[in-house]
Amino acid sequence: IKGDQLRPFILTLDGWVGTQNTGAVWTGDEVGGEWEYIRFQIPTYIGEGLSGQPNVASDMDGIFGGEHPIINTRDYQWKTYTPIELNMDGWGKNPKNPFVFGGITTKLNRAYLKQKSMMLPYSYSIAAQASFESKPMIRAMFLEYPEVPEYYTNLVRYQYLWGPNFLVAPIYQDTASDKDGNDVRNEIYLPDTEQIWIDYYTGQEYQGGQVINNFDAPLWKLPVFVKAGAIIPMAPATNTPRDYLELKKQRQIVFYPAGDTNFTLYEDDGISAKYQKGEYAQTRIASQLADNNLTIKLERTQGGYEGFDPEKVTELDIRTKKAPVAIEVKVGNNEIKLTEVNSIEEFEKQANCFYFDQHYLTNPYLKEFDPRLEQSFLRIKIGQTDVVQTDLAVNITGVDATSVAVNKIPAVNDTVAIPVELKQEEAKTTATAITVLWEPVLGSESYQLKIDHLLYTGIKEPQFTLNSLKPDTLHEFQVRVVTEKGVSAWSPKVNFKTKIQVEKEK
Repeated sequence: IKGDQLRPFILTLDGWVGTQNTGAVWTGDEVGGEWEYIRFQIPTYIGEGLSGQPNVASDMDGIFGGEHPIINTRDYQWKTYTPIELNMDGWGKNPKNPFVFGGITTKLNRAYLKQKSMMLPYSYSIAAQASFESKPMIRAMFLEYPEVPEYYTNLVRYQYLWGPNFLVAPIYQDTASDKDGNDVRNEIYLPDTEQIWIDYYTGQEYQGGQVINNFDAPLWKLPVFVKAGAIIPMAPATNTPRDYLELKKQRQIVFYPAGDTNFTLYEDDGISAKYQKGEYAQTRIASQLADNNLTIKLERTQGGYEGFDPEKVTELDIRTKKAPVAIEVKVGNNEIKLTEVNSIEEFEKQANCFYFDQHYLTNPYLKEFDPRLEQSFLRIKIGQTDVVQTDLAVNITGVDATSVAVNKIPAVNDTVAIPVELKQEEAKTTATAITVLWEPVLGSESYQLKIDHLLYTGIKEPQFTLNSLKPDTLHEFQVRVVTEKGVSAWSPKVNFKTKIQVEKEK
């Protein structure tokens, strides 16, 4: 096929300036079944985006090695939130496919592959941002938060933003794993003290401006946070590109109400290069929350392409902890009356209806692994309309987007004892890590550290190792304890230093 009828795509091991025009960079031969080959891939992917190459891939569970189902699953999880998942088979200790280990491994890999298909509208839209605005899909933290000095350091090299609205912190090592692969994730830096971040799979809320530790990461769970205020275009799970391209008569948008936010949904034919000539469609979506009143607007879709169908059913899923008081919907100048239904089965069969769904799952394929995944969402379905000719406005009264942060800091209580004897454990300090310890406090629920003025929370034991440091550098530490009575005052400031020589770490 000549000309612009087929979009060129090249997978290459390396390339020069301009490679990103038609190619994706594959990061080379890796060994499966080893944590190291997840660990170093994360900053590699971030670096690719910073180098102007948004399309990056690596072998799922490596091209060599293998035979480690836990690492296999962890690799499938984090790469759900990457541009490309690539299987390369023939040299490994086992076939490199998602179902080779069977059992729970196959179920979890399937769940995350389904997740990738459900997120295609969002992923495709941020791919368009990469093409037209030079914003990579996998984003270094400082691209969205350029004023935060720590986001230019190694502190955040094992986490990234997937577009503007998701923060992903892959499991890249065995931190405290049991035999079944259930683990925790340390050192997740959530941005902005004014920002709420929501655990995408459980709905638990976290306050930004902290480095959280001991984040629960059972084998089924990838640490993923969605930003309060996010607008996420979604789709039903599909198995093939053909199945996905057949979903032309419907659109689904998920809202996490907070403040004034917007997102642009991008669509094209998915096959040709005609988008370069302007053959694509864009829909600007806005959300505004004031007190408990939410206003949503889907502007008229601009543009189009061959095969674009403007007649669409629209589903809006809105995170709220209570059922709404009132809903007003306008399609163009026409007010649409909605009928309340009492089950998801009724909701799926009808149009122009709404349902307060208290069993909403962001990934229904994970349901069997944890009973606490159900969240509350208001679901609105608006019958088929011409999205090019008419905009859509929704006003909802009674949206409850209040947050109760899991990591909210208690008030200081001067009667709570301050931890004492904060000291450096020389035997565990290296050129890139400092281990500190202190005397335990009776009745402690957790501890907090202030390291170089940055707050670290969720520390369960009276010791902590700070990683990803530079040799021969000085760092300032303070500690306090969290109890049911409140939090203590800070201990006096102490400076500790990494070692000069990188000995066995080379």
